[in-house]
Amino acid sequence: MDGPNVNWKFYSMLTDEAKREHNSHMLNIGSCGLHILHGAFKDGAVASGWQLDRLFSSLHWLFQDSPARREDYTKVTGNSLFALKFCKHRWLENVLVAERTQSMWDSVVKYVQSARAGKVPQPQNKSFETVQEFVADPFTTAKVAFFLSVAKQVTPFLTLYQTDKPMLPFLATDLYSMLGGLMRRFIKTTVISEAKTPLKLTKLDPADSSIHASHSKIDLGFTADKKIKESIAKSTVSEKRVLQFQMECKEFLMKVVCKLIAKAPIQYSLVRNINCLDPRNMMSDHDVSITKFKRVLTTLENAKKVPEGECDSLLELFRQFIMEVPSSSPSEFKDYDPNNDRLDSFLYLHMGQKRSYQSLWKVVSELLILSHGQASVERGFSVNKQLEVENLQERSFIAQRLVQDHVQSVGGVLAVSINKPLLLSAAGARQKYLSYLDEQKRKKTSEGVELKRKELVDELDELKKKRRRLDSDVDNLVKSADEFAQKAEDTGKLVWITKSNSLRRTAKEKEIARKDLECKIANVVDELKKAYTFSST
Repeated sequence: MDGPNVNWKFYSMLTDEAKREHNSHMLNIGSCGLHILHGAFKDGAVASGWQLDRLFSSLHWLFQDSPARREDYTKVTGNSLFALKFCKHRWLENVLVAERTQSMWDSVVKYVQSARAGKVPQPQNKSFETVQEFVADPFTTAKVAFFLSVAKQVTPFLTLYQTDKPMLPFLATDLYSMLGGLMRRFIKTTVISEAKTPLKLTKLDPADSSIHASHSKIDLGFTADKKIKESIAKSTVSEKRVLQFQMECKEFLMKVVCKLIAKAPIQYSLVRNINCLDPRNMMSDHDVSITKFKRVLTTLENAKKVPEGECDSLLELFRQFIMEVPSSSPSEFKDYDPNNDRLDSFLYLHMGQKRSYQSLWKVVSELLILSHGQASVERGFSVNKQLEVENLQERSFIAQRLVQDHVQSVGGVLAVSINKPLLLSAAGARQKYLSYLDEQKRKKTSEGVELKRKELVDELDELKKKRRRLDSDVDNLVKSADEFAQKAEDTGKLVWITKSNSLRRTAKEKEIARKDLECKIANVVDELKKAYTFSST
């Protein structure tokens, strides 16, 4: 499980272990901003109370497994576009789903009206009831438009950070820009203008109604605002309902922003100050960059990553670097683009290759390891969503990923070389599949034999333990009977003979039970030999 609580617990244990065993301190830059953003957007959508996930899912499943229903829909509306599948765990991946719903909504309304009028068979399922419910809501199109507006505002962040390039020096700036843009939609402009740094922005309380803009100034997005104005002009909605819709939009935005401020990596000092390594910041404001690098060195020194005695020389080298190097090639630093350029390659070219900055480059290169770009295994999910099939097994997923990666590496399907080994491999695919099935069958049979063999070994051990107990009981009974018989002979009392005989009868009964146990042991041993023989063949 890779849930956040599990990850943080593991991080805490690892930190304690490193500190205790190696006197090493770990640098904390927060958890993955992409996962947090997906979760924040989901919380906002849930807080609005619109339940658009029900609409998207129902619209997909209404036509997904019913060719007759799809035919009725196309016949009535003339539209052959159908809803896409809704993803419930990565909400921001549903931009295309919402766009498709938006583009086909008029056709959906027409189909529902035709079904209710009896022109086409009316589906008798939960999905149709849900779609009917949203068709009856005059704000559905505005809700979908607002959903899209917010999603498109934050999606560029996801796109930029789905990479293995060093992205941490840009994270605070991008989060600040995204947070500021979301907060401007429902918070007073003067309040946002005063929060000129990421730290000040995170100190704001989005839930504080005193800093909220009036309901009429909430930014609903161009399309949603247009839909509302059209509804008002047609008198299909009341002003009270419009006000309620605006408050729901504000609740949506407020929940997203609150979650981001509470969870996003921008809360960490290292994340906020490491943007001094952004070439654009080096060029624009030397003093601020030097101050932030000093804070970065403080964090590194506290974590025992940099000796205290080297901090002054490193700070001086950094000051010298940003005073001299950017001015020698201002256009490269000023026009640096994280989308197209790798920061580690760029800084290596200007810093790592120069002998005078080697000690500084050593520290900077270690900082660049703290990438907050999404790892390959996570980024691959964005490809897998196009390949995913229900009930697909692990080996099939791996095979499809290998094919997809190769196609991408060579530059597309048309660039794939159709050579003889590939043709032979494709021709033998069926035989390989049958061989795999035979192997799985043998493996399953072998596992069954192994399980049975283990059960027999356990049973044999238990029977031998019982036999040892019976042997001990018989020996003790015979010994006691002999002692009583000797006592009777010495004293001349018959009572001891009676006890002696009683013990001998009990010993004979146990002897019979021991013989039965020997037979059972022999049978189990025979079965065990057969199991071993079958396994070896």
